[in-house]
Amino acid sequence: MTAPVVAVYHHEALFYRGPRELIRWAAGFARDGIATDEPVLVALPHAHLQDLRRELGGEARQIELVDLTTTGRNPARIIAVWREFIDRHGGRPTRGIGEPAWEGRSAAELTECDHHEALLNVAFTPDTPFWLVCPYDLSSLDPATVEAARRNHPVVREQGRQAHSPAFACPDPADLLAHPLPLPPPDSQTLGFGPREIDAARVLARRRAAEEGLAPDRVEELVLAVHEAAANSVRHGGGDGTLRLWREGGELICEVRDQGSIADPLLGRTPPPSAATGGRGLWLINQLCDLVELRSAAGATVVRMRFDAAR
Repeated sequence: MTAPVVAVYHHEALFYRGPRELIRWAAGFARDGIATDEPVLVALPHAHLQDLRRELGGEARQIELVDLTTTGRNPARIIAVWREFIDRHGGRPTRGIGEPAWEGRSAAELTECDHHEALLNVAFTPDTPFWLVCPYDLSSLDPATVEAARRNHPVVREQGRQAHSPAFACPDPADLLAHPLPLPPPDSQTLGFGPREIDAARVLARRRAAEEGLAPDRVEELVLAVHEAAANSVRHGGGDGTLRLWREGGELICEVRDQGSIADPLLGRTPPPSAATGGRGLWLINQLCDLVELRSAAGATVVRMRFDAAR
């Protein structure tokens, strides 16, 4: 593997088969970064991270390692990891490995991974000296996920060869926000709210979370997330909204819908500047929830928040 010092933003997909192939490639990529004095951050699921530590031995101390099983459970949190890493190194060329999609992810999670990867194409300016490689396991992921990766990456690497992806199609961010969500079930709990009913929304969320068996700290986090979403509806979404709650498999889902409009699909994915007038609520929601699905189109905004009821 060659080790050029990257002077521009470079976003590529690595297609591999099985953990051993990934770990050997990732170790070489990291070692090249160490040799060229480029800061390296590797963000992988827990099992792969442990394997990479063993492969690198003492060299693992020279790079940064992030467990995406927890940090990236909600893919909307990952861009902030990369931005903080880049900013901390003050414009130096940096390199990273980030694997957002893995076997066992739910269909909803994989859709959000798809959106995350698409947004990575617009999350950094072209002159950012950052080489980001996103691995995909061809032996375990479904064909639709792999095809999405080919669409979302301008460059792909497979069987040792690197090439431009003919399927690459940088999406219009508005299309990501307009991607439809499945309708809530007809028996979901529903509460319309305005400024005076936000307390009632919190009470309903707290009661349902407790009934579903969420741990006390998770109940509080769910209530806070619902409060932030409802408050955003009152402030920015026309003054009122609708809260819906339902169980889906092992998850409790809380959805807030209003008549607002969001134009920036990156909103809430990084901490807003101190002088910003919006985005703090969505940022906090993304930190609290196991998965967040944000949609905004045709005069309606939906924030769908998922919590693992087994936690």
